[in-house]
Amino acid sequence: MNNYFRTAVALAALAASACVFAQEITLYSGHDFKGRSVTLHKDAVNFEQFGFNDKVSSLRVKHGKWELCTDSDYRGHCRVFEPGDYASLGKANDAYSSARPVRAGGGKGPRIVLFDRGDYSGRSVELDGGVDNFQRIDFNDRVQSVIVERGRWRLCSDSGGRGQCREFGPGRHHLPPELRSRVSSAYPG
Repeated sequence: MNNYFRTAVALAALAASACVFAQEITLYSGHDFKGRSVTLHKDAVNFEQFGFNDKVSSLRVKHGKWELCTDSDYRGHCRVFEPGDYASLGKANDAYSSARPVRAGGGKGPRIVLFDRGDYSGRSVELDGGVDNFQRIDFNDRVQSVIVERGRWRLCSDSGGRGQCREFGPGRHHLPPELRSRVSSAYPG
């Protein structure tokens, strides 16, 4: 029985280490996978550490899912990339500052989708973390409807969580008149 337990522990440790190394993303400074590149296998809390802050123009996810965020410490606007090639990042070009692999069992944190039309359509922005100033994500004073996928969210009319604020739980919500096209900050709560 003791040998069985040791074998099980050794196999579990081997499987866990294989999962860690199964994560891989390569970031490129130019469109179409050109320019300088950096390959990551683990969390990168701040791209400054390898001189790549706000320089990502294309990327390849080889293994696993990766979350990239516009601010260090996985803050700001975050987006999850599935395995595949992303030759251009559109408006997110040169915007990312941190990245981490999405762990198994992930997707349990707060998440909200903001829409610039009242019928849950039009331009949208997905948030997994708080944003102090929507000007940074080019969505200031645009939100008319939201879908809260997970958690509770506080939306405020002014940056920094000031002004008129209202909390929203999971579900679809049309913004009340005092917030419609006036939201400038959002926070999971």
